[in-house]
Amino acid sequence: MTHYYYMPDPQNVPLFRQKREARLEASTGSSGALLGVRHLEAAYAATDHLGVVADASFFHAKDDVLYTQYEECNSQLLQVGAGCYGKFSEQMLWETYAGYGAGSDRNKYAEGGSTDIRFRRYFLQPAIGFSSRWFEAALSTRLCALQYDQQNTTGKLAPNDVEDLGALARPGTHWLAEPAITLRFGWRSCKFQIQSVWSKALNGDLPMTNNTVIMGLQFNSNSAFKPE
Repeated sequence: MTHYYYMPDPQNVPLFRQKREARLEASTGSSGALLGVRHLEAAYAATDHLGVVADASFFHAKDDVLYTQYEECNSQLLQVGAGCYGKFSEQMLWETYAGYGAGSDRNKYAEGGSTDIRFRRYFLQPAIGFSSRWFEAALSTRLCALQYDQQNTTGKLAPNDVEDLGALARPGTHWLAEPAITLRFGWRSCKFQIQSVWSKALNGDLPMTNNTVIMGLQFNSNSAFKPE
């Protein structure tokens, strides 16, 4: 059974217009064929040009038929960031966020072994988007520097799993490029969101999924579209 040690998490793309706007989003989806994901994110415009973001992603084995009772795969990532935003025009927006995240990945294997892996990630995420009262669309790209800090292994593993785990330390920093598209439909204060994120390792081989798709609801306090 294939085990993955990195999954691209959904991207926090708030598309702020002005200070004191806030976003809260909850979603669910899948990463690759075997893993499900649950995601929570929040964002706040502290000033007219400064925003802060925070989010949490939880990955899990999607189907008990694919992962037997002897195998498990669970991963989580928590991250925070800050950046700047602005407007090309009333409906065309831009933003760039940078931040830090920390996570863990726990696996159990059919041979009886288990792993507990800790990692950290730095990211830079520029985006451009269109925003109206009823519809939003954004294109974003996240550049990540991923480092595995700790790897605890117990019990017996299959040779291919040992090889995959060895790839986590080669090289010391994994660089990834992660483009995404985000679409939102609905009302001023609540919109349905769908997002697809792709991930490409730029150096070395990394046992990972290459695509995550989520759907959910975003709640916001976008005062730019309130009636006068």
